[in-house]
Amino acid sequence: MIKITIFGHPTKDGTIKTSLSSTQMFTAAFVNGFRHIGYDVNCINAATCNPESFLEKTDIVLVHTYAPFWVDKIQPILKKHKENYLLSSSFMEVVYDTDIPFTYDNRNGKSHVINAPCLLDCLKIENKIKKTILLDHGWPVANALDVSEKILNTLSEKNYSVSKIGDPSLSPEKIIHKASFLSYLENTSQFENFIVTHKGSYNHSVVDMVARGTRVISPRGYVPKNLVELFNIPEFDTMDEMLNVLSKPYVASEWELKRDLCTDMSDAVNIMNEQFINYINRK
Repeated sequence: MIKITIFGHPTKDGTIKTSLSSTQMFTAAFVNGFRHIGYDVNCINAATCNPESFLEKTDIVLVHTYAPFWVDKIQPILKKHKENYLLSSSFMEVVYDTDIPFTYDNRNGKSHVINAPCLLDCLKIENKIKKTILLDHGWPVANALDVSEKILNTLSEKNYSVSKIGDPSLSPEKIIHKASFLSYLENTSQFENFIVTHKGSYNHSVVDMVARGTRVISPRGYVPKNLVELFNIPEFDTMDEMLNVLSKPYVASEWELKRDLCTDMSDAVNIMNEQFINYINRK
């Protein structure tokens, strides 16, 4: 039996049901997926756990965490013990220096691309409420690349119903960002439009919205190029260009078809397993 150690962000009971974020949902999906196909799985909290004691007892290390945890804490320890296991990373464009990196794109020429991975069972298509807009969450500190305020000022006198993730003054309490992630998905399923407000590293929110048939709009350069091209996401440079996109009729059938471009996490795990087996057999 192949042993895999996952450095991620586990939920309190290891299930998707108690996830508070997309990263926790992905971690739970990895754990369940690899166990389902026969792996011996050990899941470690990348943010709080000292990984060193686990590394001599595993065949594969899979990293699924945010960049600071990887660079500052996990990477030096993993490299010190590198001869003992296959090192892989998932969907984080900053984590390239691993044996088998899985990413949304292949800008470094070495990644295995998995297009728009997500948990399709959790992403239901619902009828949209006309003229509704959901803005992505902002940065926790002031940042010149966060255009939330600029967009809100532009939309303030327009005939749209606007909500923003994480801002209770603009959203019902049920949309506050740190609520149960499944509840958050359920309560954001009927928005007609989603506007990206800050640059993302892997843009779970974009994929989650597109997979549910929501029209996604983004400032130019804020969403990775491969996702823009995959989903044909409209981009804008000015507020007038944004308003012009919003003025065009939302066509449900056009956006719902984009769901077929996503990769369900069960399929993603099978793709990763195939690469792991090939690598191990070559060694």
